[in-house]
Parts: sequence; structure tokens; C-alpha cells
Amino acid sequence: MGDPSKPRKQWAKPLQVWQSERIGDEKALTKEFGLKNKKEIWRAEFMLRNFQKQAKSLIALSGPQVDTEKKQLMHKLADLGILEEDADLNSVLTLTVRDILQRRLQTIVFKKGLAKTPRQARQFISHELITVSSKTVAVPGILIKKSQEAEVEIDASSKLADPMHPERVQEKPKEEIKEVGTEESEVKEEKTEKKAKKPAKKAEPKEKPAKKEEKAEAKEKSDAPEKPAEETKEKVEDKDAKN
Repeated sequence: MGDPSKPRKQWAKPLQVWQSERIGDEKALTKEFGLKNKKEIWRAEFMLRNFQKQAKSLIALSGPQVDTEKKQLMHKLADLGILEEDADLNSVLTLTVRDILQRRLQTIVFKKGLAKTPRQARQFISHELITVSSKTVAVPGILIKKSQEAEVEIDASSKLADPMHPERVQEKPKEEIKEVGTEESEVKEEKTEKKAKKPAKKAEPKEKPAKKEEKAEAKEKSDAPEKPAEETKEKVEDKDAKN
């Protein structure tokens, strides 16, 4: 049973440590929910395992005491927002770790738009800037009841309570977001139409480079001095006289 003065362990390590699929899933969950380490995932798995273990034992039994325990379990899960109020006991077996992690205070602060990222939501909570039912809560992993979700807000005495604070998320209304999206799509369509209308430029044939020999001959001709016409006439006359 253990010492009652010491708290019981609320998590358990996986039996097979080196599993690539499980390690990949845990990394994705850590990044998505902004968790500190994998121990928080194991704590959620431990809690989920206890709920499913209790549901399995209640499904196999019958009696007045079993009916009361079923109602208590379903009321607890519905109060935490993990299941709907009209859910049955078999739906407990279909729950996943993601359903438990979504009810954490850190996730709710991020979903309500009080922080830009899950990491920032964790920082606000650890700095005691978030209140639940007008009480400061500094535990990011606490599960919030469905009735308390509307009472999660930033501490009124903090500077973050000002909606114009640079760290507060300023969300645009959905209509403006749609208008901006339609304008961008129209601009993209106009650009594609203009590109389609432009005629394709014909590739001009490139001039072949002159050979080295031709260049050398052209240089010699340009450098050689031109002989006067009178000298050439005299030479022709001398040749005729000799003959």
C-alpha cells in the first residue's frame, strides 16, 4: 500500500523504451501541446489507463452498486469535458491521449486566444498571470472542468489584461479574413491571366564567334599600309619595256 504521507506515483514509463513509432508520436504531441517533457504525456496515459480499466470492469459486472459507479464515472468525464453527457460506457474505451491533453489549462489558454503559442501559454501560467474562477493557478497540466472554461482569463492586475498589449493576440473577425482571402485569390488570378496573354518571345539565334584565324587576317589587313597607285603603274611599265 505504501506510506500514506507520501503521494503515489501518477505516471509510469513505457515498458519498451526504444520504439520508433511511439517516440515519433510523443515528439509530435510534445510540439503540438507545448509540453515540457514526455513525463506529461505518460501522466495523461496513466490517467486514461485508469479510466479505461474502470470502464472495463464495470461493463463486465451488474448490480445497483455498479450502476452508481457507472454514473459517477460518466459524470466525472462529462464534467471534465472529455466526453459528452449522453455518451455511454463503451465510448470511454475509444478515448485517446489527445482527448486528455486538450483539457489541460495550457491548451485552453492557447485555444481561447490568450496566448500566441502553447509555449507562451505555459509561460503565462508559470508566471501566475492566469486565473481560474478568480483564483491564480500556476500549474499548466491541471485539467479544467467544462463549467470553469469560461472563467479562464488573464489576471486583472497584470499588464497583459490590456487588450492592446503587444503580447496579446489581436484576432481579425472572420468576415475580414474571408475578404482578404478573396482579394488575394483575385490578384493571383489576374497575374496568371496576364502571363497567359503575353506572347512567348522567340529565341534569337546567337551569332557564332569568329574563328581565331579570321580575326588574325582581319588585323593584318587593317595594319598593312596601302600602296600608292602611281608606284604600281611604274612597275607595270618597266616590265613591258624589258619584254
